[in-house]
Amino acid sequence: MKGKTKSGFNFDIDKEVLEDYEFLDSWATAQYEDNNKIFQTITLLLGDQQKKKLIEHCRNEKGRVPVTTVTNEVTEIIDILSEEEGTKK
Repeated sequence: MKGKTKSGFNFDIDKEVLEDYEFLDSWATAQYEDNNKIFQTITLLLGDQQKKKLIEHCRNEKGRVPVTTVTNEVTEIIDILSEEEGTKK
């Protein structure tokens, strides 16, 4: 599944990720129990190469990568994928 966030990040995700237990467990845990789980969630969702691209996409003018920017992008990606699949987060 291909898509693009509002900020212009292009992604290509295997739609089976949305049905993968480990991804869903990681995402739910990151949202409701352990914010540190977001790092695993990003890797499970995007894979290593796209994760690196996302980090560079989110890098600011000072060379930093704000966690909130990354998590907002990941949340938007999941929202886009959920809408396309007609599923709920």
